[in-house]
Amino acid sequence: MFRPMLASLAEPPLADPQLVYEPKYDGIRAIAEVSGGPRGHVRLWSRLGNEKANQFPEVVAALRKWGRA
Repeated sequence: MFRPMLASLAEPPLADPQLVYEPKYDGIRAIAEVSGGPRGHVRLWSRLGNEKANQFPEVVAALRKWGRA
């Protein structure tokens, strides 16, 4: 199992004018597990291990579609 990164203040890793960094104002960080195959199993969970797939059906559907590609 992967441990999620925790938020911390830092300088941008690259100073390229063509890169854009999107600040995280609110929300959650989630870990996604995508298993390929015809059914495309997707699991989302928070850093505390709470299941989040039911809260974000659009994300699950997009990841499932991506996993079958």
